[in-house]
Amino acid sequence: APDFEALDAENHLVRLRAWLGRHRVIVVFFDGEQGADTDGDLIKLRDRYSELKSQDVKVVGVTSVVPQVNREAMERAGGKFPFPLVSD
Repeated sequence: APDFEALDAENHLVRLRAWLGRHRVIVVFFDGEQGADTDGDLIKLRDRYSELKSQDVKVVGVTSVVPQVNREAMERAGGKFPFPLVSD
């Protein structure tokens, strides 16, 4: 896996390296221009996050839009996603 790091919707740096070899990781690439709040895969992962977390699975959504756009999508979805949405 690449040594990937990017800013999340709260402008915090997320480093994939911190999870590798310690957790199972799901990386979802999504169209941020359509919005995280409309992406079916992200919504399913959000809805099942408690189950995934109990199995020590980390989730990260990756898009090319700026963090502010991800924040707006999270607000439309009714709040934060329980995993980072990062901008690359």
